[in-house]
Amino acid sequence: MTKRRKQRGGLRPDKWLSIEEEKRLRNHVDKCAEGGSVRAVVNRMIIMILLDAGLRASELVMLRIADTPAGHGKDAIWVDYGKGAVDRVVDIPRALSREIRRFVRLYRKSAKPGSALIASEAGYRRLKDHGIVERSCRLTYNALYYRVRRIGQAAGVRLYPHKCRHTFAMKTYNVAEDTFFTQDQLGHRSVETTREYARTNSASRRYQVERMNAPLSCDNRQDSVGKLDVSKQGNP
Repeated sequence: MTKRRKQRGGLRPDKWLSIEEEKRLRNHVDKCAEGGSVRAVVNRMIIMILLDAGLRASELVMLRIADTPAGHGKDAIWVDYGKGAVDRVVDIPRALSREIRRFVRLYRKSAKPGSALIASEAGYRRLKDHGIVERSCRLTYNALYYRVRRIGQAAGVRLYPHKCRHTFAMKTYNVAEDTFFTQDQLGHRSVETTREYARTNSASRRYQVERMNAPLSCDNRQDSVGKLDVSKQGNP
């Protein structure tokens, strides 16, 4: 049996989107949605929720209109029965809240509050939800996964749903380096899971890396942390 190798530090670099990749992805879905295609509008909504709310793919396909700002009027998403049978509230930006309300008003106006936010193009099917078999038009996990992959390919970005979640987690942590808020947003059972994002390209770590050779690029003699070494300067 092969012994599993240990890993230090944060996520592998290919597990999250760079700023340039995220911009390219957002610009692509925005431009496609401007054409008026319903499919393109739905694709844009999917990418926005994955990037700005950090939902798991399994949580997005189960998301009901009633769980969104279009249903309860708050700038939040209610994740019902998430991973580990844990419910949680995800606070979302007002911009995403407005987009969800607009999406429901224009593209899901005939749907009931208990209906899926993102509908399947394949039509209705029978789905077992929390032990109850119901008639639903929700996407399957596989359909969402491959749809996101295709969106990424069209945008020139290697993409899958959980890569968006990793990106959301890193951005959330970097705002105030609040591990417990990030944990709540992601719905992690253990804070140790969340700390992985604190070790991945965080602002404080990036600052230390960039400051490492700062003294070499300055004209004045500096000490090891980049401050002026006044002891070597002449008195005025």
